[in-house]
Order: sequence, then structure tokens, then C-alpha cells
Amino acid sequence: MMTVDGPKEMQEIHRKDREQAYQTSRLNRFESDQDSLAATVGAIRARNAVLTDSEKKVLSHLADAWLEFQSLPDKHSDDCDDVRSAIHRIQDIIGVRVARRLEPDMWWKSKS
Repeated sequence: MMTVDGPKEMQEIHRKDREQAYQTSRLNRFESDQDSLAATVGAIRARNAVLTDSEKKVLSHLADAWLEFQSLPDKHSDDCDDVRSAIHRIQDIIGVRVARRLEPDMWWKSKS
């Protein structure tokens, strides 16, 4: 049993108790968030909403193309912006492919 010498000691004990309760609350929230995130990731993977190996390959080739383009001599001042925009457009298309797999009912499908 701990003895308390006065009001300052009592305030310090209460402060430590509040801090411990706060840390415990944060830990519980963190564990809950981790569980929720794990469930979400599991659901996404179950719906095949991840990049395929082919999509990863395309994205890797885009990065290589950008680096190779940067080394070309005699570029027009707009060339880099144009190539960057084109690469971003292709990245957008890959992202939509993943989104289509995640929520297939939200996206128009071709009949082919």
C-alpha cells in the first residue's frame, strides 16, 4: 500500500492514472484499427482487387520508359510534360482496372 504525503503527491498519482488510462485506450483503438484494416485487406484480396502480375509489369515498364525518355537529347520544352501526362493516363487506366475488380457493378463493361 502506498502512502500519500499531500495534495501534490495525490495530483501526481491521478495524473499517472489518467496517463495510463489514456495509453490503454490508445492501444485498444490501435488494435481495433489493425483488426479492421486486416479485414479490409482480406476483403479486397478476396475480390481480386490487387494488381495482377501483368499490370505490375506494365507499371514497371512505364517507369523504365520515363527514365529512358529523360536521357533522350534534344527534347522540346513540352516533351517531358506530355510524356508525364501520357504515363499518368496509363497509370489511371491500370487503377480503374483494379477498381473494376473491386466493385464490378459500378463500372460499365464491354460485351467483348
